[in-house]
Amino acid sequence: MERALEVRERVYPDELHPERLGGLNNLGYVLMLQGDAARARPLFERCVRDSEKVYGENHLNVAFGLQSLAEADRREGRLGEARAFSERALAIFEHNGQSRSPRVVESLLTLAQIDEAEGRLPAAEASLREGIEIVTGKLGYDSAEQLEVTDALARLLRRNGRNAEADALDARAVAIRRKSGQTASMPGGTSTPMSRIEKDEKR
Repeated sequence: MERALEVRERVYPDELHPERLGGLNNLGYVLMLQGDAARARPLFERCVRDSEKVYGENHLNVAFGLQSLAEADRREGRLGEARAFSERALAIFEHNGQSRSPRVVESLLTLAQIDEAEGRLPAAEASLREGIEIVTGKLGYDSAEQLEVTDALARLLRRNGRNAEADALDARAVAIRRKSGQTASMPGGTSTPMSRIEKDEKR
């Protein structure tokens, strides 16, 4: 992937070319998937900075970069910075009339994880429920786009002893996965895809 970025930089010598910005973001995303948030962060930071130059501070592309930057900081334990980036991303979505778009859910999930880490459990739950409401309202009750947030909410509820509510969410997630053709099993099995939170815990 780094080789691909080098090729893009040679093909597009203008450092503010959209193809180069996309390459930065893609490489950062791959590094995040590999668990290397420390190396991903400067790429996201550069992407945000250059996107602001190209598109302006309130462009949606800036919000997407801020979402990635926030998640990198959260994974590195910089919760204050992560919160600020997530909140700024949400403000940009609102500025562009996208406050109820499924695109905001990534920021809501990051904020929920930050709130949970800081012991603000009601706030974490509220963000996750808002994310589910946004996705189901726009994409339908059975949309697979809600699964990561649903998994995170079930996990949060289970941690707080609300097992019946968590079980209901888990069963719903399994049904959605089956309907959408994804591998499905009840939590604790090996075939159900892990949520972002669960992946973090296993690192």
